[in-house]
Amino acid sequence: MIAFGGGAPLHAGRLAQKLGIRRVLVPSGAGVGSAIGFLRAPISFEVVRSALTLLDEADPAAVEERLRAMQAEAMAVVEPARGGAEPELTRLAELRYAGQGHELRVRLPNDGAITRATLDALGEQFEQAYERVYGLRVPGSRVEVVTGSVTVATPAALVESASLASVRRVRPAEASGEAWEPAAGERRAFGRHWRFDVARDESIAGPALVMEHETTVVVPAGWQAQVDSHGHLRMEVAS
Repeated sequence: MIAFGGGAPLHAGRLAQKLGIRRVLVPSGAGVGSAIGFLRAPISFEVVRSALTLLDEADPAAVEERLRAMQAEAMAVVEPARGGAEPELTRLAELRYAGQGHELRVRLPNDGAITRATLDALGEQFEQAYERVYGLRVPGSRVEVVTGSVTVATPAALVESASLASVRRVRPAEASGEAWEPAAGERRAFGRHWRFDVARDESIAGPALVMEHETTVVVPAGWQAQVDSHGHLRMEVAS
């Protein structure tokens, strides 16, 4: 189980006990995870334009001109913040059979000018996608282009594996205080720890409260917790 947000770390241990889950991960900065995600997410901007037209009547040159203008608009937003990273381009079209009320998204090639052959291939991609989703094609029905979109984004950061120290020593509590232990149905003494003082080779024995700026992690009795190399807190049933 992964416990994120300000409230979840308070309850995740007990919920895991009820569900028979033996491991809980509380990410670093769990209480402000949305803000961290916003700051770490790729810089991205999408431009969408409606252009209702029958695919077989679309002018390839006009389509190409519109896409290039959309790309320039998106790039102008991303450029000041990309920091030298090479942006990634995604061009999509939303298509449907003429008269229908729901579209499917089909990817356009990123390089090369749009030609009649490109648009014909786009129609075939749509029909293949329609068949995958609905199990059939509609012979004789013309295909409509409803919207086009261009997204420019910086690459996502590479994912790095986190690890736990192999040698662990039990960390003594900095203080203790009574708190409700729901599994026992009574108040018990909980050791208290400041999360940022916990070393990687230390293990916290429950029942314990691991406090930080944005939340508090409750480690149930019979559980233990350890900080990994990325600063995430891992709780598990003590062996």
